[in-house]
Amino acid sequence: MAPHTPYDDVTNPKHYASGSIEPIDFLQSRGFDSFCGFCEGNILKYIVRWRRKSDDAATQIKDLEKAQFYIGKLIEAAKEEASGQLSFNSKIGGHD
Repeated sequence: MAPHTPYDDVTNPKHYASGSIEPIDFLQSRGFDSFCGFCEGNILKYIVRWRRKSDDAATQIKDLEKAQFYIGKLIEAAKEEASGQLSFNSKIGGHD
């Protein structure tokens, strides 16, 4: 089991830590395409709604930070794929 990291509303929300695996870790275990699709969907979700979800600036900024978090994860995965050093299963379902 991974060491506990401090809870953070953007990168490690407490409500995702109640099970044995976080959703992002599960999707990463399903392969490159699944992981990228998950990140892309979350990026779109947070970018599209950041001004509509709340009039509160702190909430708006938090949604932009969440999009930034998933963009960072997508960049890491793309770099790993480009270098041939994927740290997760990229061949599930026969996809390259």
